[in-house]
Amino acid sequence: MGELVAAEKGATIVNLSSRGYELAEVNLEGPNFKDGRLYHPWNAYGQSKIANILFSRSLGKKLRNKGIAAFAVHPGLIMESQFFINAKVSQELLMEGFEMARARNDGNPLPPRANATLTQGAACVLVAALDPSIREYSPAYMVENQIVKPKTYATNEANAEALWKLSEKLVGEKFDI
Repeated sequence: MGELVAAEKGATIVNLSSRGYELAEVNLEGPNFKDGRLYHPWNAYGQSKIANILFSRSLGKKLRNKGIAAFAVHPGLIMESQFFINAKVSQELLMEGFEMARARNDGNPLPPRANATLTQGAACVLVAALDPSIREYSPAYMVENQIVKPKTYATNEANAEALWKLSEKLVGEKFDI
């Protein structure tokens, strides 16, 4: 932490997230999906991305007075990424995710989005990390280089603090920052 605080112009912490956070609700009661019995890949993915947003929010608030910014970033839908290859995301599973997102959007089609390249995705992360003009918005969620407001459950202060406490419990350490 000392290195981050000592950074000449203030450090920035960037956590990768995704619009996929919209696939799930916050579930801090069963982070292990009842020992896997209730596991569903898209639900788990969505919850992990909500956690990235909530963590960035909590971290950014806790570190603001130390000059450290925090952002959660959705770099875009990058079909050429290793995620789809290594996670063995089949076309059927991908379509299931889109259908889940549509259902959570009150059955309405999702807004059209162009696929991003690896370079465009990396650029989003670099903007969050290096653009001094956005530091004042920390903690924030960015989608394709724009600061956006995520759904209320992903910005809820009680959810962010509950996740922080759960994280401390799971790792067996208290982080007083």
